[in-house]
Amino acid sequence: MDEASCREFYEQYPDRFASGDSAVASHILLPKGEGLEAGLIKAKAEGILAEVQAAPSRFADLAREHSTCPSGQQGGSLGQFGRGQMVPEFEQAVFSTAAGEITPHLVETQFGYHIIQVNERAEGSKIGFDEIKDRLQQYLTDLAANQAMHEYLNGLVGAADISGYSMSAH
Repeated sequence: MDEASCREFYEQYPDRFASGDSAVASHILLPKGEGLEAGLIKAKAEGILAEVQAAPSRFADLAREHSTCPSGQQGGSLGQFGRGQMVPEFEQAVFSTAAGEITPHLVETQFGYHIIQVNERAEGSKIGFDEIKDRLQQYLTDLAANQAMHEYLNGLVGAADISGYSMSAH
């Protein structure tokens, strides 16, 4: 494939050459509970939220102490993730909170109550043509070769005259 063909493909499918929004966040998770316990757990979660908002540097310690998520042992760290990787309520809270901030309210999901600290946020960006040109050229060359092979094999099958053999359908 020549560079002009690669550039045409690059410009025709811009969404294929963009990285999505991403974030690095930590959380403290408390299960919802049932009955009377549910109210006590939510009150405890509200108290922990107030504590981390007053002293954000204590987030990791409070996660280790209170979180029921396995990430609690790592101070609540969930690492880096992109849009579409977390449940909608969690994702919406993370991507509407500035980096370095803690969500102002508990975030309720199917898993329970989350207190979220957004450590980093990065907006998606377009990957430059020069960065992707060589890989794109290889991809398009391979794609053209596969398509040519497929057409050649279909031509052989279509032209084949097979006799003396019966294929039974089981």
